[in-house]
Amino acid sequence: METSIWTIALWATGLGVGAAVALPMGAVASFFIHPSRTFIGGMAGFGSGALVSALALELIAPHVEALEHMKHAAHSAVAQSASGHGDPLMNFYALLIGGVMGAVVFIVADQLLNAKGGFLRKYATSMAYLSRRKMQRNAEVLKTLAAVDILRAVPTAAVQELVEAVEEKNFKPEDVIFEQGDDGDFMLFVKSGEIELKHNGELLKVLGAGAVIGEIALLTGSPRTATATVTKHAEVLLLHKDAFDHLRGMSPELDKACRDLAAERLGEIKSKHVESATKIRDWSDRAIDALSRGAAPPTKLEIKKAHEEFKGSPMAVWLGNIIDGVPETFVIGTGVLALVQARQAEGVAVGFSDIIPLTLVGGLFLSNFPEALSSALTMREQGYSKMKIFLLWAVLCLITAVAAGAGVFVGNSLDPTTGVFIEGLAGGAMLMMVSSTMLPEAAHEGGPTVTGFATVLGFMAAVGFKLFE
Repeated sequence: METSIWTIALWATGLGVGAAVALPMGAVASFFIHPSRTFIGGMAGFGSGALVSALALELIAPHVEALEHMKHAAHSAVAQSASGHGDPLMNFYALLIGGVMGAVVFIVADQLLNAKGGFLRKYATSMAYLSRRKMQRNAEVLKTLAAVDILRAVPTAAVQELVEAVEEKNFKPEDVIFEQGDDGDFMLFVKSGEIELKHNGELLKVLGAGAVIGEIALLTGSPRTATATVTKHAEVLLLHKDAFDHLRGMSPELDKACRDLAAERLGEIKSKHVESATKIRDWSDRAIDALSRGAAPPTKLEIKKAHEEFKGSPMAVWLGNIIDGVPETFVIGTGVLALVQARQAEGVAVGFSDIIPLTLVGGLFLSNFPEALSSALTMREQGYSKMKIFLLWAVLCLITAVAAGAGVFVGNSLDPTTGVFIEGLAGGAMLMMVSSTMLPEAAHEGGPTVTGFATVLGFMAAVGFKLFE
């Protein structure tokens, strides 16, 4: 007797609930326990290993096995009959292509939601997004500073301090930045706008983007020889004397360049030779490379500021968790359908207990609990109420469970190869989620040793479910 599609969908939805119920459980656990960072990292690593194991055994392995059967079968028709799920070779290609495209879809969706504040759903996504934004800002700053001869004497090892010492400021038209006779306690680099310099009320020059102002007063300690007034809205970078002197103390090369410049009065001379452009580009490239290797991760204060900046982001956070969770249970639905179809093709009666993919469901449960626990703790630090956190994860549990049932209908409405392609999409998105959010967070919180060992334990725990199938 053939099992109805509605019965299969109901089975899949039930299994989806079994896997996704760990989400609100993990969220509630965060209300009562405050585990150490090492424990959180270990749990995230354990969940990552379990999820990868479940994918490998329940999504990849069956198609590899079917392909091997086809290679050893006398006729491809025999292999198709044995697999009960279309041509194994075409399915394998569909799985590979779907997996890559699933990763791409996840990246695009993730970036779109991050721009609206969705990165706040986890510490790892917050860290990655803010680090990337910080790097982009620093690269822009370095390109501006690279045009300044003396600053190119800063060694790449000190680039991080140089960038952090620079202060970004905006000035409106008619703002006076400094007046003639003031102490020379900072120099500035013009990113955009116009600034005019006047000496005794007489216009000396108007400086625009790329100009450097006040370097000689900063080097020599002499008073300002002119008044700087903004004529067009200006965006500038300020480097204060104490930070500049600190950099000079760190770098003999910079100190020598400063003394040479002050001695020869080169403040008004701009390098206009072709070789200078090459030096600018080379130093900027080296500095940006050094910055990418030495940049510190964003602090919790920076993440808190980002949360305030994206105050209207709860929906983006919620949607971000959906793109993390829905692909997981969708695979349950397509996997259950494939198991039922394979059993029916062999003429075997199928019951609910015959088609439970324990490795997949168990692996998802083991990964969902620490994921929700860690994410809920982050949300609490960001000011979310307990009720809002619980509702977020409870609704997400229901949505992901429904996704399991939807996987059955989607798989049933498509030809076998297209169904495998959809499985690949979901699997690729899952692997992308594990590698881009769960494992980075695990390594950050627990360290590489704890994370590595916990990942192995999670992988083997999910494999262990095979003993009960």
